[in-house]
Amino acid sequence: MTWAQCVEGGGVISRLSGIVRTFMGIEDRSVLVRQTGILAVAALLYRQLDWILVALTASLVAILKYHHVSHLHIFFLLWMGNLLLSWGVIVCSQKVQVDFTLSNGWRRLVNRAAGRSRSLGWALEAGFIMGISLWAGAGPLYIFLRERIPSRSLLVFLLFAVSGIQMALWAGFFVLGYDSLSSLLAAALPGGRS
Repeated sequence: MTWAQCVEGGGVISRLSGIVRTFMGIEDRSVLVRQTGILAVAALLYRQLDWILVALTASLVAILKYHHVSHLHIFFLLWMGNLLLSWGVIVCSQKVQVDFTLSNGWRRLVNRAAGRSRSLGWALEAGFIMGISLWAGAGPLYIFLRERIPSRSLLVFLLFAVSGIQMALWAGFFVLGYDSLSSLLAAALPGGRS
């Protein structure tokens, strides 16, 4: 296959370009590179912030556990913080008009796949919802489902529910990690319990 065949009509590069344009929501190829660059930087910064927040959350849980705060109180504190962060992500995404969570791009790809194969669309949507619910959180999920679920009250309910489930898992994970590390250190240090 020649380079011209790759770029034209049904070539691999043409297909990849079509997928990227669908993800970006851009029809005009002339702005594709610029918009892709802006999105790449914004998404990268958002992901870095995500990892910083994970580290801060782990530190916060360690401090709270050290001060004998109950698991339930830790959960509620993390849940309220997650709701505030999710709300901030939603508002910021609407204000800056850059899809830094990539949720709108995934929605467009899922819609395109569903247009070609309904079962593929459902599978992609289910996989994306599972992944985003466990990691990225309620804000990106709200953005992803906003077009699909027109009821604002149902979206807010999902925001609270997904955030609660996510923080129950993360709080349990961090509390277990803290308890395990503190037991290990107590056993390993001189004068610690055996």
